[in-house]
Amino acid sequence: MPTPDLQVEVATPWGTSYWLDLGVPEIRYSAEYDGAEWHGEDRREHDAARRSWIEDEQHWTVDRFVGRNVYGPCMDADVRLRDGVRRALAARRTTWYCV
Repeated sequence: MPTPDLQVEVATPWGTSYWLDLGVPEIRYSAEYDGAEWHGEDRREHDAARRSWIEDEQHWTVDRFVGRNVYGPCMDADVRLRDGVRRALAARRTTWYCV
């Protein structure tokens, strides 16, 4: 698995940037942690629109993680990260010439 970077910048056409929590820019994979403190009910619509733009317009594979993925007996972040990297690599192989 490639080593991800923290706080990966994705420039927007509006002169601002979006920051991805964890990312591998070379394959356009990102893991976003939507913790309750920073991504509550009032941010869901904004977060969904932002994620949609990054996936649809910038061709990133983005996985959303919440507390249960990272903490406790059902945590599965390691499995989901590996799967996400595999999906991003597959997407790059099939669409790289179009991006």
